[in-house]
Amino acid sequence: MPAGTVRLLTTSDIHRDTDGVYLDLGRQPLFIPPRPAALVTELADHARQTAINPSVRAWLFPGTVPGQPGRE
Repeated sequence: MPAGTVRLLTTSDIHRDTDGVYLDLGRQPLFIPPRPAALVTELADHARQTAINPSVRAWLFPGTVPGQPGRE
């Protein structure tokens, strides 16, 4: 996956299910193994908590400019 695509991931691209954690990349959600899933969910939870506007999707990798993703 290109860095330009990774930087555009938002917290809504992370899905928790009874089977585990998934990353929504398109047609088929990608299963994230337990150890990396713990890091990804921690990152998503932090992004949600620090979001300026909770009703707007938060970037998984926020940039220095509010409301913008990180740079490539």
